[in-house]
Amino acid sequence: MNHPPVSTTTLRSYGRMDKLLHWAVAINLIAILFAANGLADRPEAEKVTEYGSHGLAVTVLAGLMLFRVIWRLIHPAPPLPDSVGPWSRIGARIVHWGLYGLVIFQICIGLFLASTVETAFVPALIGVDYSSFGLAPASLYGLLHILHAVTYWLIVTAVTVHLAAALKHALVDRDGVFSRMIPGAGGRSS
Repeated sequence: MNHPPVSTTTLRSYGRMDKLLHWAVAINLIAILFAANGLADRPEAEKVTEYGSHGLAVTVLAGLMLFRVIWRLIHPAPPLPDSVGPWSRIGARIVHWGLYGLVIFQICIGLFLASTVETAFVPALIGVDYSSFGLAPASLYGLLHILHAVTYWLIVTAVTVHLAAALKHALVDRDGVFSRMIPGAGGRSS
């Protein structure tokens, strides 16, 4: 029985695994960004459930990001069309790797932040108390909380820039860059 290869990346388009990882990360990340906004300000009665759900979503995101970074290092992205200028190429690389770095940094800061609180931080369905890891003293709570909030807004900014660039490629440039990451689409060469 013949199975299609896992990596189907071509010179024109991302492969199935690339697209699956991209959209799984994107949907999870956007859901986390919406759900996490104002999480610390919610009533105490809601926080245990909300933080449990947040922890589960972030743990899934961490696994996806780890796999995605490894996948990207093994399976490079297809080259951009010749129509994409040098500054746009640099910007694309900065935004993509910047997003990876910011998301991974945010997850790490979240783990450190969880270890500064006395309330158990147990992600739903996982059963591991992240607050018991002892990664940071309680005295760093304020600093880590600010860093977590600032990184949140940096991620929102990077996602917004990424979406704006994708829409520019789809609606203005019409150069096939946008369709390279759309499931079922193959992109076009320049």
